[in-house]
Amino acid sequence: MLFTVILVLFSPSAWAIELIYKYKTGDKYRIVSTVNEDIYVDRRLNYRSEILNRITMEITGVSGGRARHSATFQSAEKTVAVGGGGGNAVSRPFQWARDYHSEYDQDSLGYMIIEDRYFMPMVRNVPVFPGKELNPGDVWSAAGLEVYDFRDSYGIEQPYSVPFTADYIYLGERVWKETAYPAFSVTSLFLLQCQRSLAKTRRR
Repeated sequence: MLFTVILVLFSPSAWAIELIYKYKTGDKYRIVSTVNEDIYVDRRLNYRSEILNRITMEITGVSGGRARHSATFQSAEKTVAVGGGGGNAVSRPFQWARDYHSEYDQDSLGYMIIEDRYFMPMVRNVPVFPGKELNPGDVWSAAGLEVYDFRDSYGIEQPYSVPFTADYIYLGERVWKETAYPAFSVTSLFLLQCQRSLAKTRRR
């Protein structure tokens, strides 16, 4: 998930705040993340993966409350094949995957406008904010999108998109590195089905 700078607006209420994204032309970011992922095939655990992501990003323009992002994504993956749904694990070292370039617009609530030809960011419209003041315990939901690159594994040349619904809870302030920040949780669940076929693929 890709996060940019978030501006926190405090309302007259002692606890209510509004969360929005704040952009400035020329801002640059470097983001490093680690993803630990369990992969199930036919509801059985087949692989465990550790994915390292390195992202460089620049805000190339701001207009009408939207910011233009130019970003490069690099990822390295180490996968453990879990035979028989639990034993006989076979590991391989980290291997660099493809490098990706992407350009897209994003508004102050976090919604993206991006051309279909881009594979990254993989997770889109997360997090997004409801555009109103929030108190601890407030909840909201919004549509998100996860995008896959199946060119090598399934021969699908275009980005393969899977929609989902993300559920949010505003948690109030939490302390990180001795500083208090507004915090929220994001939960989503979806099922991806792919069939290797020269004729067609199925999606649910």
